[in-house]
Amino acid sequence: MDDKIRAISERDRNLLLGGSDESAMERNSAVEWGAASLSLGGVFALLAPIGLFLAAFLQSTSFQGFSRTDKKIAALGGYASVFFILILVIVGIVFGVVSMNASRRQRRPIALGLAGVLLNALDLFMWLGAALAWFATTWNLL
Repeated sequence: MDDKIRAISERDRNLLLGGSDESAMERNSAVEWGAASLSLGGVFALLAPIGLFLAAFLQSTSFQGFSRTDKKIAALGGYASVFFILILVIVGIVFGVVSMNASRRQRRPIALGLAGVLLNALDLFMWLGAALAWFATTWNLL
């Protein structure tokens, strides 16, 4: 009996504090989408310099000990990686837009989603530059 009373009192308190159980879940959705967008953007922002370093390493003389087949596999792996990263950056932009829309519907600040969109847009340009650098260093291997 006490469990039923507690459950009813929790539900009543939630209704008094601002809505139903669905609205509490909806309030959190904007934050979750924004956090996902920022997480993707942050990871790929940190990986861009590493991608550029690998492109420079592939062209350097320290990579001369490897066979042409190994270099070709590394070049193709780089192209595939950049392609998948660009897709995930676009997914991060979409997550940020979804967060901004959810925040707007709830009449809450859109800052988290906007930060995710801006960071992923920066990542998009950085990874397009990394793809260009990768192509410039590996075009003769293919």
